[in-house]
Formats: sequence, structure tokens, C-alpha cells
Amino acid sequence: MAHGHMIPVSDMAKLFAAQGVKTTIITTPLNAPTFSKATRSSKTNSGGIEIEIKTIKFPSQEAGLPEGCENLDSLPPTPVLADSFFKAAGLLQEPLERLLLEDQPTCLVADMFFPWQLMPLQNLAYRD
Repeated sequence: MAHGHMIPVSDMAKLFAAQGVKTTIITTPLNAPTFSKATRSSKTNSGGIEIEIKTIKFPSQEAGLPEGCENLDSLPPTPVLADSFFKAAGLLQEPLERLLLEDQPTCLVADMFFPWQLMPLQNLAYRD
């Protein structure tokens, strides 16, 4: 959710995809174009690498943020809004879990910025 984290995530996705691993980046609608651009470099496309981008709605309004505040760069510099941003990020856990149930990935690489992303995997590990 911070632009400084998006390029490394894109680079890691390219490395997985280059090895033939089906690769999907899960992000929010506002951030999807950044990932699309970063993963569509000429080097990536010439190698036949495919990276899918899936989006889940960022719950801005549910957390008290203006619509469209989906990353730290889009957030007005107010400490109260920063708290609301992290609350909204925590609300992504349920939609992420639903997406993981649908797609049943083999692996999830999570950004250290949101360590809760690994919690759905713990929940899913015990399901049939």
C-alpha cells in the first residue's frame, strides 16, 4: 500500500512468473494500474511472462476515509487518517480470505507492511 513496496512486489512476481509459476498480484483498484505498468515491461512481455492482477475493494468509507484513499500517497497528512488507513487495511483480511478460498493458491507472499495477510492462510490450513 506504499509505492515504495509496489516495485519490489512487482519484481518478485516477475521472478516467480519467469520460472513458470502461475503468479497473481492481489491489490486494490487504485493500485492496480501501478502493478500493471510495473509488470508489463518490454523485458517481461518478450519473455512470455504472464502476471494476473486481481483486485479487492479497499474499505475506505467503512474505516472513515474519503473514497479513493487506498495507499499512503493518496492519504492527506493527518495522524487520525493514518489510523483509519490501517483500520481499513485490516478490514481487507476477510475479502482476501474469500479470494484465497476461490483460487486456492499454493503460496502467498505477503508484504511485511501487513503481516495479518498470513492469518487467512492459518485459517485455511485446517479446512477440507
